[in-house]
Amino acid sequence: MGGKSKKQTIGYWYLMGLHMGICKGPIDMLISIMGGERIAWSGKVTGNQRIRIDASQLWGGDEKEGGIDGQLDVMMGGPTQQPNDYLASVQGGTYNPAYRGIFSTVFRQGKVGAITPYLKAWAYRIRRTKAGWETGVCWYPEKAEVDVGPAPDLQPQGRATRAFKFLGAEVKVDLPRVDVPTRILCANPAHVIYEILTDTEDGMSHPPGNLNDASFRAAADLFHAEGLGLWVKWVQSDKIQDTLQQVLDHCNAMLIQDPENLQWRIIPMRGDYELDQLVHFGPRAQGYDVDCVLENLERVTAEETVNEVTVTWNDSANNAERGITVANLAAIQATGGVINQTKAYACCPTEAIAARLAQRDVDVLSAMLARVRLRTNRKAYKVVPGQVIRLSWPEEGILNMPVRVLKVTDNSQDGDGITIEGTEDVFKFGLTSYVKPQPPGWVDPNGAVQPPAFVQAFEVPFRDLVQALGLDAAKQLDPMVGFFGMCASKPPGFAVNFNAFVRQGADWLDAGAGDLTPTATLSAPAGRQETVLKITNKLGQWDYLEIGSTAWLGTHPDAECVRIDGMSQDGTQLTVARGCLDTLPQDWGTGVRLWAYDNDSVLSQTQYAIGEQITARAVTNSSTGGLPIDVAPQASVTIAGRQALPYPPARMRMAGADDPGAITGTFTVTWRHRDRVLQSDQVIGQEDAGAGPDPLTRYGLRFIDSTGADIVARGDIAGTQATVTLVVAGRVDMELWAINDDGTSWQRWRRSFIFTPEPGPTQNVIEAPTWKRPETIIDGGEVTPNG
Repeated sequence: MGGKSKKQTIGYWYLMGLHMGICKGPIDMLISIMGGERIAWSGKVTGNQRIRIDASQLWGGDEKEGGIDGQLDVMMGGPTQQPNDYLASVQGGTYNPAYRGIFSTVFRQGKVGAITPYLKAWAYRIRRTKAGWETGVCWYPEKAEVDVGPAPDLQPQGRATRAFKFLGAEVKVDLPRVDVPTRILCANPAHVIYEILTDTEDGMSHPPGNLNDASFRAAADLFHAEGLGLWVKWVQSDKIQDTLQQVLDHCNAMLIQDPENLQWRIIPMRGDYELDQLVHFGPRAQGYDVDCVLENLERVTAEETVNEVTVTWNDSANNAERGITVANLAAIQATGGVINQTKAYACCPTEAIAARLAQRDVDVLSAMLARVRLRTNRKAYKVVPGQVIRLSWPEEGILNMPVRVLKVTDNSQDGDGITIEGTEDVFKFGLTSYVKPQPPGWVDPNGAVQPPAFVQAFEVPFRDLVQALGLDAAKQLDPMVGFFGMCASKPPGFAVNFNAFVRQGADWLDAGAGDLTPTATLSAPAGRQETVLKITNKLGQWDYLEIGSTAWLGTHPDAECVRIDGMSQDGTQLTVARGCLDTLPQDWGTGVRLWAYDNDSVLSQTQYAIGEQITARAVTNSSTGGLPIDVAPQASVTIAGRQALPYPPARMRMAGADDPGAITGTFTVTWRHRDRVLQSDQVIGQEDAGAGPDPLTRYGLRFIDSTGADIVARGDIAGTQATVTLVVAGRVDMELWAINDDGTSWQRWRRSFIFTPEPGPTQNVIEAPTWKRPETIIDGGEVTPNG
């Protein structure tokens, strides 16, 4: 007997309603939707509307894992958006949320897969450049979007009967043709930075008036002309400062505050300048625009350079991380091997831009650029980080060197002038004339010792003297003396240690021997509150680094002491406590040098009077002898009696913030005690608990107007808090420091802010307890009267 076979059930389709919140809204456009890493829909949706996803064969249809098929409501999250009818029907109740301010989608009980009950991940490709600005209006909309090239093709997904070209508007068989963008439009980096600074909900809340609009428009024009667009993932859980720095790194720019009006300016670092039009710095009384003193000059050796850069970037078209490598073949040949560094540029949208960034970085990292530190006068008050100046120094054979400024420290109010740190600008590298021959770089094959590439001199702080002399001896030192210390990096080849030779008249006297100092440079900027330092270019014995030891960050006398609390397994990150000993936390840029000096340096046992300038040479030693002293690098320090000075107060907060930027009305300044004697056997960081107070230590606090005149000041404060009332408006500078009978603290807190007074007060007042000198009572015992 015959008959028809019964159809067998091999599985089921699964239907589901889904409400998916994607990101903050509204956005400009929904471009595509992926399911299980395959394109389910592509098109262009710019407003609230319902679309059909017709991709039931996406993962094999009935015979495999099905696909996606159903109606999808796109909800941009605009201010007038109404509740969704499907959500209202399944949620019930009288009142339902409209989900304004969120870009979301509602899948209306459609097919989400077959056979397997496990839901595959959905992903959305969107664009937000002009929509979603807090004011409802995009700043400078004409340049908000940057065309970075044609949209990439996407390989067909699923069965061969359906072929998709991603963003190409090409669809076959039963799928309707949709209006899909064929060019990739990304965000202008200047607009991203502008929004981060001004957004009051997720950004830094700066009023637009605090931004220099002309500089931001010029930067936007430049990035637009360069075709440099980014797609930036702005996540609330990330530090906003990290997101801001990430964008600046991509576009190779610096964000600075103008010293004249405190407005934020963006400075793209490019070679768009004429060398002969730059401000010319040089030795005093030799006809230069600005007189200066060349305090430090370092020339990078070939061993310290990177000759190959690998850039990783996110290919959003394929939802995958990709990489591209660019090399400097001449530099590889010169060093005899490849020295690679990987740079992550997560906001890079295309391989073409990734290649440009990799070429830019390898040009910088493979160039043997000189680093300089200058001390100059108030004529340089307008110099800001990112600016390029011109330096000539005949004594070192330097003529017309373009120097890109990396850091400016203004201590002119204390009579110490302005310190400028910078590096030879890579965009004009090769235009510098060296008018006298440099020492040969030949290394003796028999092991002749080489000079250290980097040295630093410093005045020894009290804690280090206690370790060397003992607490009692250190406490008895004359407050009018100081001690000299020196760090030296490990040179190429073999060297066991070094001796510091101090100039005395025409002679050089041996001041002692010490181990070579492990040193490295920052591979990324480190803000004042950053406790993880990213480092590179390490020299010396880092494997023997002691946890809890101290290191200098930066150069004397502005260097910051940090406590090393840990090092990552790959040696590229240090966990530290900031602002230790008699120093305060500072902002440091990429390339700043760190010295792990605690157990590896020379501490001279000779006492020097305040005001003496000590110049020393670092003579490296090997098994075959010492370096000739006339080729040894030198460094200088002027003694200031550092060991006797009080430690500055720690963890300053003004109006509850480390750097508020703007303050309105009466506010408080708070801090924590520090005591150099009490903490002489320990290294305490800024965030650690208070120590002290030393009964002879009091605090100074002053506020200064834009002309440099005191608004109000006190030098007799006790305790850890002051309440401040000001009646002036505009820029105000604050300084906070410690005082004892031997002087003021080695470093002091400095902040600038815009102040707005409240109606009512008529006087500038600092309210705080007044310090009183402790009374000394000499008790001679009881006296019995005569008679």
